[in-house]
Amino acid sequence: MLEDARVTAVGHSAPHCIGRVRGHDVTGAGELESNEVIEGSCRGGRGVADIRMTIPTSGGVQEVRALVPFVYTGAVGVGHSTVLSENLIVVLAAVEGDCVTAPATKLQYWDTFAINT
Repeated sequence: MLEDARVTAVGHSAPHCIGRVRGHDVTGAGELESNEVIEGSCRGGRGVADIRMTIPTSGGVQEVRALVPFVYTGAVGVGHSTVLSENLIVVLAAVEGDCVTAPATKLQYWDTFAINT
C-alpha cells in the first residue's frame, strides 16, 4: 500500500540560536519558516526545503534564506546547500496511516541544520 505522493509542508517555529551571524552576537531566539515540497513514497523520495530565518543580533535582525534539495530513504533524509555549514537532516513520520497496512496520508517532519554566516 505504498503510494507516490507530493506533499507541501509549511512549518513555523522559534529555533534555538547561538553564536554569531554576519559578525554579530545572537541575542535571542530566532523565527523560522520552512516550506517543504516532498515527492515520493514511504520507501523514499526527494524534496526541497525553502528555509527562511530571522535572527536577532547585536547588529539588528539578520535574515537568512536557503533553498535546500534533499533525498530520503524510509524516514530519514539529507540535503546540503552552500548557506548551510552542516547537512540538513530531515526526519519524516507518518501521523495518519502506517506505510504498511495503510498509505500515509499525513506526515510530520523535523529538520536540523547549521548556517554559514
